[in-house]
Amino acid sequence: MEETTVKKLIQRPNDEITQRILSNINSDYKDRKESLKKYFSTKLNVYCIPTAKQRKFLKEGYSWSNKDMNSQIHIWDEVWHLGSSIEELSQPLFWLQSIKDDKILFQFWKVIKKWVFGLDNWVHSDNLSHSYSRCLEFEKEKIYPELKKWNSSNNPWERRQSVVSLLYYSRLRLHPICAQKILFLAENLIFDENYFVQRGLGWALRESYNVYPEITYQFIKKNVKNLSSIVFTTSTEKVNYSYKEELKKLRKKI
Repeated sequence: MEETTVKKLIQRPNDEITQRILSNINSDYKDRKESLKKYFSTKLNVYCIPTAKQRKFLKEGYSWSNKDMNSQIHIWDEVWHLGSSIEELSQPLFWLQSIKDDKILFQFWKVIKKWVFGLDNWVHSDNLSHSYSRCLEFEKEKIYPELKKWNSSNNPWERRQSVVSLLYYSRLRLHPICAQKILFLAENLIFDENYFVQRGLGWALRESYNVYPEITYQFIKKNVKNLSSIVFTTSTEKVNYSYKEELKKLRKKI
């Protein structure tokens, strides 16, 4: 009976992933982990595994990798809720990204929308935005109200998710959500005091400018005196030189 219990524990998904991680750590990881924890701004464990190698873990597969997708999503949901390291929790996010069909990904929305509540760092936030933005593009009417709800949450990671998930990287969007809906959520966060929300807002406005340059430029111009330096710098990365100089002059009048 004792041997059976031990076997079951070893075969738990999180144990299998952790075993893969521990067998691939470098000898100097203990010297680097604290600096990486600070860089990621996380309370999770960090084993300093390069992202490319982490993605390779998924490609190599796990004991459940041949199960049907509906079975796998529940396993990955368990991994997400029980994981304790950056690398461990990245695996379910990489799995979501490996799903090529947006329709299939959207079918898992009721499960993965709850993953936002477990965020504590920008690495996982960015990777989750990749999948959320795909769901939004596939079914705007169902996903946007959820982002709108997160936009006014007390949880800063939900607020960040509400804007970064609008486009993620605009070059990936074939049918982006309209500018009015993007800028409505963006405006609500202009005075947000959280650093990572401000970073996310700048990102969202930069990507909005890529798709809707004129209306986004006018939005930035209208709010230029209220934008933090983080938001202003990031949001104007792609703005042409003359427009950017005009905006800088307006900011100097503050």
